[in-house]
Amino acid sequence: MQRAIEEAGIPTIIIAALPPVVRQNGTPRAVAPLVPMGANAGEPHNIEMQTHILRDTLEQLVAIPSAGKIVPLPYEYKAHV
Repeated sequence: MQRAIEEAGIPTIIIAALPPVVRQNGTPRAVAPLVPMGANAGEPHNIEMQTHILRDTLEQLVAIPSAGKIVPLPYEYKAHV
């Protein structure tokens, strides 16, 4: 779906918990905070972290000029299971 939207001229971006999988699947644009699967937008109930991740993701949507790039984000959350 993301590739089809890109082909229509609309840029897209994904917040990736597993950058190698994103790279393998050829996702057009992605950011990668250090987070576990299922917590792509950051630590649950941590509104500040989630807001920063979302803001930085939207900034990268504009900054990444073409598809195929994964930008690491400086946020880390480790789930204690």
